[in-house]
Amino acid sequence: SNLFPAQSVMSSDGGSKKKCIFSKKSYKIENQATEINQVTPVKQSQTSSVTDKMPVTITDKNKTPYAFLGRSGLRVSNICLGTMTFGESQIFQAGQSDVDTSHKILNRFAEWGGNFVDTADAYGPYRSEEIIGQWLERQERDNFVIGTKCRADLGVAKNANNVGLSRRHITASIDGSLKRLHTDFVDVYQTHLWDSATPLEETLRTL
Repeated sequence: SNLFPAQSVMSSDGGSKKKCIFSKKSYKIENQATEINQVTPVKQSQTSSVTDKMPVTITDKNKTPYAFLGRSGLRVSNICLGTMTFGESQIFQAGQSDVDTSHKILNRFAEWGGNFVDTADAYGPYRSEEIIGQWLERQERDNFVIGTKCRADLGVAKNANNVGLSRRHITASIDGSLKRLHTDFVDVYQTHLWDSATPLEETLRTL
């Protein structure tokens, strides 16, 4: 099945219209004078994956450069790998990256010199952190900068305090993230969303 149902998005462009046609692994844009009601899927043979075009071996001079992360003193790759789609996430579009695909992405990112990985307890939920943890325990932990987040509603139906930026939820969230990530520390811990119910001072003192 497709990543999401084939669909067209029409927009005006100097009198002509563009139709975006999406399929499971690729998309194409066609300039069209008139709107077409029937969408034609893109054949896999019409496109080549990005990974097919990548060099097999990456030389040091081609690897990603590093920069300081704000005033933290941490040196991170200038590309941070976002992992919201890991674990066949149900967020936005379902079924994007299973465990094997996620680990291949992480391996390739590391080969290019990437060391900064971003996740959150809400991604999956929980599955993104679990998949990264399975991969991370086979790596040299100190070579990577791991960032995760808290705040999201992760089941208030079962526990009324399982949401927000209260001291209780932050401490419970970081304990869970550390277990899933198979590590005893994270390098960057972020608040995912604003919480108007909790005073900012309470959140910052806890962090």
